[in-house]
Parts: sequence; structure tokens; C-alpha cells
Amino acid sequence: MEWADVILFVAFETIVKKIDSGFNRKDSRAIQSGKRFLYTSGSMGVDAKNRFDLPAEIPADWNAYQKLINNFWDGSSIKETQTQG
Repeated sequence: MEWADVILFVAFETIVKKIDSGFNRKDSRAIQSGKRFLYTSGSMGVDAKNRFDLPAEIPADWNAYQKLINNFWDGSSIKETQTQG
């Protein structure tokens, strides 16, 4: 892991929805949207890292990923890229 510039974790987007279970109780249910995301920083149970100043979560789309990497090498910041479209 030390030599790699990028280690990504791919997972489906999970949305937590509160539902009424009766008797003034609310339960939480996890629902997957079907969209996949690349996670670029580690957390509990997830090994991920990057040296390209990528955002913590990006869509699992090769073109979006490639654009962010190219912007890094061109010297463009992520904030500039997001404001330009």
C-alpha cells in the first residue's frame, strides 16, 4: 500500500431513511440507490488513500475520475473544476 498513489474503495450509495414503525417509534432503514461511488480516503473497515488531492467521494465513472487526475497534473484545483462545471 505504501508505494501506491491511489487506492480506491467502490461501494453503492446508501441512504438512511427513517420510517414510522408505530407507537411513536422511528426505525432507520438503509436503502441502496444503485449509484456507485469511489471513496478516496480510508475510514473504519475501508482501506483507501490518494495522493492526488481528490475529494473524499466521487462518482464511479472513468471520465469523472480521469478528469480529476488530469486537473491535478495540470495544476488545477478541485474547487476551480467544480465551479467551472
